[in-house]
Amino acid sequence: MTARRTTLAGGAVALLSAGLLFSPFLKGVPRAFDLKEHLGTAVQVASGLRGGDSYPRWLAGFNDGWGEATLVFYPPGLYFAAAGASALLRGDIVTGFFVVLFLFAAAGAFGLFLFVGRAFGPWAGATASLAFSLVPYRVFELYDAGLYSAFAAGSLVPWALIPLSRLFEREAGGGFPRRSMLAFAGVFAAIVLTNLPTAVALAYLVAALLAVQVMVARRLPDALRVIGGGAWGAGIAAVYLVPAAAELGQVRVPFTQGRPQFVSNFLFLGSGSWMSPGLRGEFDRMGGAPALAFLAGLSVLAVARNRSGSADPGRERSWVVLVGCIGLAAFFLTTPLSALAWWLLPFLRNVNFPWRFLEPLGTAAAGAAAAAGAVLLARRGVSRLLSAVVLPFLIVLAAYLVAFDLSLASVNGKMSAAECRAGLPVFARREVYFLPKRARRAAELGPVPLVACAAPCRARVLSWEATRREVQIDAPSATTLYLRTYFFAGWKAVLQDGARVPLAVSAEEGTGRLAIAVPGGKSRVVVMFRTTPDRMAGGVASLLALTGWAVAARLFSRRSA
Repeated sequence: MTARRTTLAGGAVALLSAGLLFSPFLKGVPRAFDLKEHLGTAVQVASGLRGGDSYPRWLAGFNDGWGEATLVFYPPGLYFAAAGASALLRGDIVTGFFVVLFLFAAAGAFGLFLFVGRAFGPWAGATASLAFSLVPYRVFELYDAGLYSAFAAGSLVPWALIPLSRLFEREAGGGFPRRSMLAFAGVFAAIVLTNLPTAVALAYLVAALLAVQVMVARRLPDALRVIGGGAWGAGIAAVYLVPAAAELGQVRVPFTQGRPQFVSNFLFLGSGSWMSPGLRGEFDRMGGAPALAFLAGLSVLAVARNRSGSADPGRERSWVVLVGCIGLAAFFLTTPLSALAWWLLPFLRNVNFPWRFLEPLGTAAAGAAAAAGAVLLARRGVSRLLSAVVLPFLIVLAAYLVAFDLSLASVNGKMSAAECRAGLPVFARREVYFLPKRARRAAELGPVPLVACAAPCRARVLSWEATRREVQIDAPSATTLYLRTYFFAGWKAVLQDGARVPLAVSAEEGTGRLAIAVPGGKSRVVVMFRTTPDRMAGGVASLLALTGWAVAARLFSRRSA
């Protein structure tokens, strides 16, 4: 089969894999737990982009119209993609959002096809691509929890494994190629800009891989190139990372109050979990079934590695080491045995939930099981007894996963697309996460007017947009103008009376709403949400890193031509 035909076949299988995963959508939109927050974010981001805001960090509808700086702290990638797709679909944000998720799923399946097929052939790649749709945790993300940005970022993980697969390939051409470093940097940046916990989890899994690389192969320069690629990717994502880190102290961050979340979210915990026995059993099965597939596949590959008859045994061995490191480290970090690591390692606790590592574990399991199946079916020197035991086991396990996935996909029920679209205005006004520290929840404040000032001052709204408000004020003396909007870094106000005179903006004590000091007289006040020095610095850093990446990619491609 030619390379072109193989690629086309892989693309077709990837679309089939995504189609199988999304087939329950034929019955309606899943009532997933976080669906409303994601669609509420998507509809506001799309509106902001249409209004000319190149990076809509402030989402004015959330918290019942008090607003929130959501995209200062939450990666924008999925919502920008959904906004672009909805624009092509005449503004249909619901269809656009799930079309983008479907494309992410297809891209992940195709990446796994290439990753597995490169070492074990196209049939193994196709099997891995289809097995990717059976990973229970991905079904859980899509239909139960609504962890859509994590689902999208997890779909990019196979593309990060492709350049990493060159790390151990001494027999296949020496050290870690610069082009592979660039590819890893680009994929890592995309993952960071889609879901930060997935990026942190991947970074620790790669760290485990590099530790093995240095100890076994003693090739520190290659490990440093991988680290450099990751740092370069973080630089490309600085437009998000720098403000998120710099402004984190201004909000009450979810999942950080009191006892760390990871403590009660390990799999196979038995006691001490917040989950009911039924839910705990569901999570344990989401981890246990892929772990069995992974261990069975890895065992076959370990036994058969020296007698497979492969034309490139070095590539196969390096592939097995990579997948083994990723899968074993991911499984370890889901269990209570890793509790000390969660306490001690920096940033790991920000992943919050150990079961997030089920995404890379499922990826490793799909790849290992598919590769093992190919070895058992097509290679000489493998015990018939081994084939007679493992192949039926994998087939039975796949059948079990199909039944388990169908149950996961139906747990929360469905709603019609029309019902989902009708709910978008409500979704966009939900109470969400990143509340300023000095602010009170909207539900505690009761009815509050859009604008107010102490009598005999009078204030009237002239225009009220997401990031720009105009107010006509008539005050006999200096006073304070209040807006029904949470104060956050970036809100500025000017007196539009001939010359633009900056006004002091702060947070009202007890509510957190915008408080603007205005002079006496009749005037027009313009209030705008603008950039800050750290957001500018992040944007410049991203531009420089991306420019350097493009120049390096161009130079390396010329040298290899």
